[in-house]
Amino acid sequence: MLEAPDVFRKYTTTGDYFGGWGFAPAHFYSIDELKKEFEHKTTTLQMVGLEGIFSAHQRRYNQVYKQKKYNEILWETHLKTCTDPCVVGTSQHFMIICRK
Repeated sequence: MLEAPDVFRKYTTTGDYFGGWGFAPAHFYSIDELKKEFEHKTTTLQMVGLEGIFSAHQRRYNQVYKQKKYNEILWETHLKTCTDPCVVGTSQHFMIICRK
């Protein structure tokens, strides 16, 4: 943002990022925008937040994961929460599962 506020503003407004600042060109979808891409072509079965509630806590998650004794709890927690719309919307990456 400090080096290129116009680039940051454009991609946070339109979702379009054309590259050049440490990331490949991409389009960043909102949940609603991605659903609209598929709504007349498929039936949406589920949206999933891939990192889920741990998205904003990667360092701490990795520390706990390396201990191995809590991995079952981490996995259960992820599975119980990863489809909640609020969690999907805050996850760094999300996936849409559809049926044609």
